[in-house]
Amino acid sequence: YVLDRVSREREILKSIPENGDKSRVVKTLNSALFKKLNEINSLLSLNMELDELTEAEAILNNLPGMIERLLRARRVLVLMIREDRYLVADGERNGNKVVLPIEGSVFVDIDERQGHLLLDVGDHDPITGSALKTQMLIVPITVGDVERIGYLVVADRVESYHFGEDEIRLLKVLLKKVSMRLENNALYEVTYNHLINTLKSLVLTIEARDEYTKNHSERVTNIALEIAKEMNCRQEEIDAIRFGGYLHDIGKIGVKDMILLKPARLTDSEFEEIKKHPVIGYNIISPLGFFPLEQQLIRHHHERFDGRGYPDGLSGEDIPLIARILAVADTYDSMTSTRPYRKGLGHDVAVEEIKRCAGSQFDPQVADAFFRTPTGKGVKRDAS
Repeated sequence: YVLDRVSREREILKSIPENGDKSRVVKTLNSALFKKLNEINSLLSLNMELDELTEAEAILNNLPGMIERLLRARRVLVLMIREDRYLVADGERNGNKVVLPIEGSVFVDIDERQGHLLLDVGDHDPITGSALKTQMLIVPITVGDVERIGYLVVADRVESYHFGEDEIRLLKVLLKKVSMRLENNALYEVTYNHLINTLKSLVLTIEARDEYTKNHSERVTNIALEIAKEMNCRQEEIDAIRFGGYLHDIGKIGVKDMILLKPARLTDSEFEEIKKHPVIGYNIISPLGFFPLEQQLIRHHHERFDGRGYPDGLSGEDIPLIARILAVADTYDSMTSTRPYRKGLGHDVAVEEIKRCAGSQFDPQVADAFFRTPTGKGVKRDAS
């Protein structure tokens, strides 16, 4: 795009006659160059904004505002394809829903042209049905170069009623970036989901080795989520618990069956082996490059508030909040679940034990939040 513009300007300079009014031409070129630099700066700024958006929904929600600034347009609408038959969007400034059939509309013409559609003044407005008072530009929105997911509709520019070749090219450059970002996000999401499913399968494999801990990770996660919501945790912390809770014992895959499945109390040396599982789990997850908060949860969920836990002996608020939350949830479920060598404790007994250990083993604020949750109040749980 930029190289094309430079090449065109060079040709213009060559065309100036020796005795021509070069000062006037140079002034015109300088004005055009200043405009072009502004456009490039706008593109760079919008590219940086796009790079900050990690969700496809956020990209599409922010796109109209970006286009308004780029082309100084008052009217921008994103129409999404639904069921291959309809175009759907939020209303233009009025909150109403726009639903348009694709068949028989001008959007079919864009499919045939594989580019863009420019409607002129007086043409039929495909959104409102009235005559257009300014030109309307419609450009497809794609994921990569293949999948078309919707259309961008732009009209009513502040500085002009029409779209020149430069404005159309500028819009397509930005939409190319949007397309690539949407494609990268889709690939990331597929990879992420596959990875999550693989890790969850590992957890299920671990729990299948021990009938007495079956569904333990799911129960602990649900209790931890109750506590997190009671404490008004940030959404990223809740998400980390929702996924990391399932994986908190993934390190037990590195513990010998003769220790993990022992139908009696562990010896001191055997317990030392069990204590390695948070670090083993951390070492499994950390090389993947994902899940920074989940890594903290997995490594530190056996730390104690008084600093006497493992593996790192952290204390107080040096222990990540999500790990402090999981510690309470994990201990409650462990106490109330039956083991080969003991029957599970009743709810009231387990609650009293958490109260007794608040301030030593557990963060008192987390413990108090637990007592306010449905599980902490004794609402019936699934049988362990």
